[in-house]
Amino acid sequence: MTIFSGIYLIILLRIICKSKTVKTLYVNILVFTCILDIVFDRGTFIIGSHFINCASVTRLVLLILSVYILYVSKKVNTNYTLLCVALGAILFSGISYEVLVPYDREGIFDITEWDGYVQGTIQPGRLEYFFSEGIKHLASVFMMLLSLYVVKFYLTREQLLEAVKNIYTGGRILIYYGVTEFVIRNILQMPELPHTMMRALLGDLPSNYYSTPGLRGSFYMLLGFQAEPSQFVQQIFFVAVIGIILIKIYLNNNGTVEIPVRSIKVELCICMILMLLSGGFSAVWYVFVILVLMYYLFVKNKFSFSRKINIKKGIVAMGAIVGVLIIAYSVFDDTSYLNARLQQTMEVLDYLLSPTGLAAISFYDSSLARLVSVFDVASYCSDRPLIGFGIGAITAHDSTFTMLADFGILGILFWYKIVTCPVEKDVLYDYKFILIMILLSGLVVGSGRIFAFRIFAVVIFEATKLYMCVGKSVNKGEVI
Repeated sequence: MTIFSGIYLIILLRIICKSKTVKTLYVNILVFTCILDIVFDRGTFIIGSHFINCASVTRLVLLILSVYILYVSKKVNTNYTLLCVALGAILFSGISYEVLVPYDREGIFDITEWDGYVQGTIQPGRLEYFFSEGIKHLASVFMMLLSLYVVKFYLTREQLLEAVKNIYTGGRILIYYGVTEFVIRNILQMPELPHTMMRALLGDLPSNYYSTPGLRGSFYMLLGFQAEPSQFVQQIFFVAVIGIILIKIYLNNNGTVEIPVRSIKVELCICMILMLLSGGFSAVWYVFVILVLMYYLFVKNKFSFSRKINIKKGIVAMGAIVGVLIIAYSVFDDTSYLNARLQQTMEVLDYLLSPTGLAAISFYDSSLARLVSVFDVASYCSDRPLIGFGIGAITAHDSTFTMLADFGILGILFWYKIVTCPVEKDVLYDYKFILIMILLSGLVVGSGRIFAFRIFAVVIFEATKLYMCVGKSVNKGEVI
């Protein structure tokens, strides 16, 4: 047993022992699951040659509790259930097919195979998508939707708010670990120390669980608890989004809700700085999305370090500062990783948009594989736009087009209706915020199937009703 798996078991057992009711236990497990998914999804039980992910174990516990709560309550929301049935029918209809894609094995086509494709080591062929693979991915989706059902219809607003606050508190671990990692790697000049600590914590795992530190330009990249800077940036992004939602809840309730707004403001700035310091190419895009969300949510409210500066001026100033820092960093540091990636990306785009396309490219870099995956999957989606190709079949380095390939347009519409299915008629969700998150957060970066598989993503969407329904009573199911 690794050190982390031991710590995990102690926390899980403590949660179970301290929770006095099933509903309290559910809320605590929900918070624990979300924190693991956002902050530290690499923790693993090592049993012989098998790796069992700790976060997956917690999701299973959450599922069991969801089933029990539904069984005891014996209440079913008809609209939600019918929407789930409709989504299941659409996803089933897309399971059986053959499509010409680059692959090197039977079953599903994974994102890593794009690298082999653009290098010429993997040739296009007929992908046979097995029914068993489709069932496995469908099970992941409906496990998430079942947990979401309990969150929607059986948690009070107070319980949901407390859960969101606790998830953010857990996410702060990632922020302050990122600061510590930067100091250790780049100021104290001990780049191997965080890597050594990770190996001690997680045990001897494959390299895709954590990687050795490397230089991104003139400084060492930040990895957090991940294998790549882009994954760390994505985690920081979701922590920042939860912080933004908490501030919006505070403002819409006129400061009557106990939320540490001042510290969240500071931590939001730290989040964006850490993103840029990570050395990840996706950092620029995620910072842009955060600024878009802040502008959208706070355009009519004051949000600044000074009461004299309104939100519009504050966000414009913040965006300008970030932009100047990026430009200065790219211009004055010739070894800048960001500068090199921007140049590579523009060069690849020129080739891909030319009549000859991929055939004209005589070089390889990782941006090539990423952009080719987006171009090709977008092309596949145009062939089957309504029902897609079956969930889990094709993965682009772009969660927006990956979700379109998984669900199709009809599937995404039904999934969206499920996520925004109201508890009562007067319960509203921030539909524009949800659309911005779905469409923008994964548009040029590979954030995987987070919105389809992970409960924390839809809990973020559920939390928007906490500031949309201020002053309205929300009736819930009885406490178990």
